[in-house]
Amino acid sequence: MRRLKFTAIVVLIAAGLGGCVGIPTSGSVQTGATIDEEVAPDVGYDPSGPQAGASPTEILTGFIQAATNPQDDYAVARQFLSPGIADTWEPNEITQIRSATGQALENADGTLSYTFSSSAYVDDAGRYTHSAQSTQRLPFSFAQNTSGEWRITSAPDGIVLSSEGFETIFDEHALYYFDPSYGYLVPDLRWFPRTTLLSTRLVTSLIAGQSSWLGQGVTINEFPTGTTLASRVTTDSGIATVDLSAEVLEASPESRARMSEQIKNTIGTVSSVVLTVNGVPIDVPDIEQAPIVDPTVQSQSLVRTEDAFGFINSAGEVSTLAGQSSEILDLGATAVTLAPGRELSAVLAADGVHVVFPTNSDERLLDARPGLADPSTDASRFVWSVPLADASAIRAYDAEGTAYPITSAIAPGTRVVSFAVSRDGTRLMLYSATDVGTELNVYGILRADGVPYGLGEPLTVDLDQLLVPVDAAWVDDRTIATLATQSSTGITTVTLHTLGGPSESFGRVTGGVAIVGGNGEDGLRVRTTEGDLYQPRGNSWADTGLRVSFIATQQ
Repeated sequence: MRRLKFTAIVVLIAAGLGGCVGIPTSGSVQTGATIDEEVAPDVGYDPSGPQAGASPTEILTGFIQAATNPQDDYAVARQFLSPGIADTWEPNEITQIRSATGQALENADGTLSYTFSSSAYVDDAGRYTHSAQSTQRLPFSFAQNTSGEWRITSAPDGIVLSSEGFETIFDEHALYYFDPSYGYLVPDLRWFPRTTLLSTRLVTSLIAGQSSWLGQGVTINEFPTGTTLASRVTTDSGIATVDLSAEVLEASPESRARMSEQIKNTIGTVSSVVLTVNGVPIDVPDIEQAPIVDPTVQSQSLVRTEDAFGFINSAGEVSTLAGQSSEILDLGATAVTLAPGRELSAVLAADGVHVVFPTNSDERLLDARPGLADPSTDASRFVWSVPLADASAIRAYDAEGTAYPITSAIAPGTRVVSFAVSRDGTRLMLYSATDVGTELNVYGILRADGVPYGLGEPLTVDLDQLLVPVDAAWVDDRTIATLATQSSTGITTVTLHTLGGPSESFGRVTGGVAIVGGNGEDGLRVRTTEGDLYQPRGNSWADTGLRVSFIATQQ
């Protein structure tokens, strides 16, 4: 898992509204204590509880620092709360990620407020969402207990973390759901704090279902409607025991096997799963064929050189594709996407998009519309094509050449920079230019009996609008890389975008004009205007010494 490049430390906001007694003070809003980054490193692991004689501001500051320990359901932080709200406070309601140092302000009515700027948050289901930069102001009230010590009596639910604090406490986790063919498991990324109850929270969220953009049949949750987790998940010697409600008794053995696969891959640290109802194990057969998670491809780059098409090694030697390379060269290909299993290739040539098979059979012209984008393929042998000038005009073609128009809410006239189907065939990435800026959207693919017919609601990725889009590619099943140019300097940058998470810079490639994915970040390749092929090396990009006409995409 990539570590996020963040720069601050934790702040926590309490919860539960209740009656309060004001702090004896008067006057207008005043600047109080600044909650800054200069805190001892061990605060994130062993914060202190309330100190005797602490003022309301000190209680608030201590409460903020106590967020560095989510163990035992934020037990240390709860010590700063009055008994009236200590049990009802919901720290998981929302996690707001502040983008700068926050301040504690004293209000005219004797309360304190914590003020900060934020542009991202995590909801109670662990979903990470980018939002418009805004200033948040959260009110706190305090009262003295019978011992004369100040405690928090009122504040909003949830917590506030700096970006570094978010990294310290939270990790990304994939909840896995099946594609409609049951051949793949598709990730739905969530973020949860590191606690002893992590497995329980993961399974609870998994059962509750996928995010809306992966719904409508894009992915399948095998747990029957109404299923709940009956008790905490326990693990022992790599075996997870998951006690479920009685609804699973109505599921078929095959469905139970699929539930087990979803749980095993979601927890990620267990080798097998035991399902129980009321503590009694139920029959779960072995799954007939294990689903594929994050499909991989040939590690060597698939390229066209001046006189060959195929996989290129470090010495520049090209191994051709039997039955396909010669056809691709004869077409004068300018872009190629190789389907899973090398069953076919989608080829862009001067007259349109063709399909080429590995059986030495004649190629077939599928889409003769002018000005087409580089084509894509999916795991079901469909070829996807769209004009660069109109992203709303996407079509999918079967191997026989039948065209299937894809319905969507994409605005007509949206200009395509790059588009590609994910290797599991469930999602379509569209990097586009509109009249209001650059967009990167990922759509769930809607199918009927395996045939694509539409796109669902998009997951929109936050982008730097100062960059001019160049190209984009899938890195893995949860990450997309964009290649874009800084308009002021002309420098081309690579950025990794986690679907349902933050983005991070991945270095610069001078003159980069195309990017293609491989197996993870190390499999990325960038071609320059001169045809030079670059690969990641440490924190930078290195010239492979190879020169190519184009890099093909492997599905």
